[in-house]
Amino acid sequence: MEGLKNMADREKVKETSLSDKGYQYHESQYKKPKRSTIALCDFVKRILPSTNSPYNNAIDVGCGGGANMYSLSKILPETKWTGLDFAEKWFSIAKQYLPHDYDKIKFVQGDFYNVTKMFPYKSFDLAFSIQTLSWLPGYEDVMEKIMDITKKWVFVTSLFSDFNVDVFSSVFEYNDDWDPAEDSPHNYNIYSFGKFKDYCIGLGAKEVIAEDFVIDVDLPVPESKQMGTYTIKNINGTRLQFSGPLFMPWKMIAIRME
Repeated sequence: MEGLKNMADREKVKETSLSDKGYQYHESQYKKPKRSTIALCDFVKRILPSTNSPYNNAIDVGCGGGANMYSLSKILPETKWTGLDFAEKWFSIAKQYLPHDYDKIKFVQGDFYNVTKMFPYKSFDLAFSIQTLSWLPGYEDVMEKIMDITKKWVFVTSLFSDFNVDVFSSVFEYNDDWDPAEDSPHNYNIYSFGKFKDYCIGLGAKEVIAEDFVIDVDLPVPESKQMGTYTIKNINGTRLQFSGPLFMPWKMIAIRME
């Protein structure tokens, strides 16, 4: 029964990934990269031993329209990129915004859970999972497969806390007439970083490094009163990110594989 439940959850994730609501988000990343994207690029530069090292290829699992890969390719100019996403419809955004002769990025339509069938063992130097894991039913199956196809480093950004607690949340959004949004319900899971770290070490990772992402700009509450990032300052003046009623504890994580 649990296996059937997980399969149903995975199918729901695929359905919500096709929602038109995501188009504006993926497009906006090309027009003006999010602060989280800028922070991730800085994190990658600090973590990798040298951006001149031979990182020949990288994969972004859950790439959307590819804007994150485009930003990362500027700090890893010698790296060839593969973007994998179930929702092939977002690839058209890349065709619109990437330079016409840009040959560093290619896109592949496919299921996250089938990456080991699509790509050979340890076929990528680098792998990325950016703002994806918390929207899946869980991270274990996907992370095992991503680590299986990666030789050197896996980078993850998602919602993690320092508590020994996993929180699995289903979010329902409504309009003013209380009709559900087209992509409801969807997951907003917050995982225990300690448990995640031990899981990765158990799969053979040599080191797991994490850094909190603390946004450096103020964001207003969305007028729609639905999910959408906004900030509140705590007593120390640190900006905390929320979406709807939920606190969003983002972490950037680097997993060293060799």
